Amino acid sequence: MRARVPLVLGLLLAIAGGCATDARRRPAGARPGGELAPETPRDGKAARTEGGAPTTGLGSGTVDRSALEGLTLEPTVLGQTGETRGEGRRDRRATGEEGEEFFREKVETARAALDAGDDALATDVVERTIALGAPEPWASALRELRQEIRQGRTESEVLRVDVRGVREFVTFGTDVDLVVRLRNVGTADVVVLPPDDTGKKDVVSGTTLVLTVDRRDRDALASQLVRSWTQVVPLLGKGAEALTIPPESAYEVRVRVPAEDVGPPLAGVRVLEVSGDLRAGRIEAGLPEPLGRLRVRKGRVVVLPPRSEALSADPVGALRKAVAASSPVHLLVATEFVAAEDRPAALAVLAQALVSGVPDLARAAVSAVEGVRLVSVGARLEPLAAPLMEALRTHPDRAQEVMAGLHALTGVSLAPDARLWEDWWRREASGPPSLVPSEEELAARAERGRRR
Repeated sequence: MRARVPLVLGLLLAIAGGCATDARRRPAGARPGGELAPETPRDGKAARTEGGAPTTGLGSGTVDRSALEGLTLEPTVLGQTGETRGEGRRDRRATGEEGEEFFREKVETARAALDAGDDALATDVVERTIALGAPEPWASALRELRQEIRQGRTESEVLRVDVRGVREFVTFGTDVDLVVRLRNVGTADVVVLPPDDTGKKDVVSGTTLVLTVDRRDRDALASQLVRSWTQVVPLLGKGAEALTIPPESAYEVRVRVPAEDVGPPLAGVRVLEVSGDLRAGRIEAGLPEPLGRLRVRKGRVVVLPPRSEALSADPVGALRKAVAASSPVHLLVATEFVAAEDRPAALAVLAQALVSGVPDLARAAVSAVEGVRLVSVGARLEPLAAPLMEALRTHPDRAQEVMAGLHALTGVSLAPDARLWEDWWRREASGPPSLVPSEEELAARAERGRRR
C-alpha cells in the first residue's frame, strides 16, 4: 500500500505539469482546443448577442465575428496526412473535403459583411483568408471581393463615373445620345493627363472609357433577343492639355449610338443598357496608389414605336386597356412608363394578363414583369410579388404562366410546382424583407450554386 503512494503522487504531478505546459503554449486569447477567441470590433466595444457571442453591427443584420476563428498567419507546413507540423498551425478545416466548407464560409462571411456596408470586416476576412493560401475557386472569389471593396471605396471617396441618356425615351429610327459623367467626390483635384507620346513601350497609355451596349429586344411576336457590342472612347488625345476636375464638380463626355445601331422597328420596345469601365491610364487624385479600373454605373434608354407617348399619361390605365383588348404590344410599351409608386398596381394588371388565357398576352406579360424587375432593383420584393402569388392561388389552371412571371420578377428558380412557391412565400413573410435582385446578383447567385 505504501509503495503505491509515490506512484500516485508522481502521476498527479505529471498531469499537472502537462496542463501547465499546455497553458504556457496556448496563445493569448486562445480557447482550449487551439481556436482563437472572437475579435473585438475596432472601436474596442464588443456588442453581444443574446447568446453572449461578440458580433459587429452591419446595418440591418449582423455578422458573427466567430467566423474569423481558425484564421492564422503563422507559417504552416502540411504533412501528407494533412496534419500540421512546425510551430505554426492551420485549422484542419482548411484541408481535405472539410476545406471546401471552410473557405466557402469565409467567402460568404466577407460577402455578407460587404453587402451590409462593413468594408472593414470584409477586408479583414478577405486578406486573412487569402494569406492562408485559399485554393480555386475560392482564391478567385476572394480576389474579386478584394477588387470590389477597393472599387467601392474609390467610388465613394475619390471618383464616380455614370452614364445616362440625354433622353430617357426615343422613337425607332432615332440616334441615342448618352452622357458619361465623371464626378469628383473627394477632397483633392482629379487630374487626367494625356497619353505619353514618347513612343516607349513601358509608358502608361491614356485614360479611356470602354462602354458596353446591351441591346435587348422585347418583341411581342418573337423571342427576346440580346445583342452586345463595345465602344472605346479616349478621354484625352495625345498632345491635349491635362483635364482637372475640382472637388464636388464633374466632367461630361457625350457619346452617340447611331440609329442604324439602335436597330429597326419591332412589335414592342427595345432597351439599350450602357455600362463599362473607366480604364485609368494617367490619373492623379492625391492618392499613394494610382487609380485602377473604375466601373461606369449603368444607364438605360428605351426605344419605342412612334406616338407611344400618349400611353404615358395613364400607364396603369393603358395596361388595363391592353389586357381588355388583348394587345401585347401596348402592354409592353405601357409598362415602360409606369412610375415606381405605381409598380404594385401594374403587377396586378400583369397578373391578369398571365391568367387571361391568351398565349401572346401571357408571353408579353412575362417580358413586361422582367422589365419591371430591371428598373426596380433594390426595392422591396414583397409588394411586387404579392399580386402574382394571389393569382397563383386563385387561378391554379394558369399556374405555369404565373410561375413564369414569378421567376421573371424574383430570379428564383424552382421546379414547376405551386406548393414550392407557397413555401418560398412563407419564408419571405417570416424573414427579413427581400429586395429585387440585379442581373449581377442573379449571376453571382448562379455562380455560387455551381460552386456548391
